[in-house]
Amino acid sequence: MKNLTALLFILLMISCKNGNSKAEDPATAETPLKPTVEQREFPAFMDSLFAKHGGYDTWQRLNYLTFGIQKPSGLETHQIDLKRRRDKMITDKFSLGFDGKEVWIKQDSAYFKSNPKF
Repeated sequence: MKNLTALLFILLMISCKNGNSKAEDPATAETPLKPTVEQREFPAFMDSLFAKHGGYDTWQRLNYLTFGIQKPSGLETHQIDLKRRRDKMITDKFSLGFDGKEVWIKQDSAYFKSNPKF
């Protein structure tokens, strides 16, 4: 029993030493870790879309996308909030949009005959 107690005491003393036995490589100790960049994979048509608009990083910095479509009834302007996914379509006769909860429509008369939720 005395031998077992002495052996446990010696193991305890060895495991509690102050020094670090592992020698650190000075090159790794001084070099900070670089943040990992997430590589995204997109279909070919999306890569060409991002390339036409200045690249993916530029696309990520944008908040709104606005474009117009010329139709026989007039110009139809679309405004899209890219971050919150809200949309607004404006024509001479009506405005249609999505506010994040509901689809809404404002019109001069009963011009828009479809269901705005289509």
